[in-house]
Amino acid sequence: MRPPRCSHCDDCGNCVLTFDHHCPFVNNCIGQRNYLYFSAFLASTGCLGFSVAVGFGIKLCGYAPSPRGSLTGSPLLIIFLLLVGLPTAVFLLGVIALMMFHIFLLCTGKTTKEVLTGRTVLQGRSLFERPPSLIHARAQVDTPLDA
Repeated sequence: MRPPRCSHCDDCGNCVLTFDHHCPFVNNCIGQRNYLYFSAFLASTGCLGFSVAVGFGIKLCGYAPSPRGSLTGSPLLIIFLLLVGLPTAVFLLGVIALMMFHIFLLCTGKTTKEVLTGRTVLQGRSLFERPPSLIHARAQVDTPLDA
């Protein structure tokens, strides 16, 4: 008997609790135990892409100070900035779209596999729902007095 929302990954041959997807970028299955790390990976990649795109934009517009004799207005530098900056901006848009999709998944309590296949095995907890408490505050505690 397998737990609900558990699935076997064909790419790496593991059984993963709350299987979301197999990520080729980190070469690992994303599931219950490492979804937080995958979200942090997406956030850090988005921040890196954003800072690189802003840096290239600042340098391309000429707002960055440059020492005398530098290649600030050189056509070679502008071509290099466009060849590196434009793909970075395109990849940044992809990372932002992926981050928004996973924020949607967190809020609805679903996994990528459930959304893509349309089958929900067990309705998951969303980000805004509290799990049931393990402590029953109003329950009577029965402890032996002669301990």
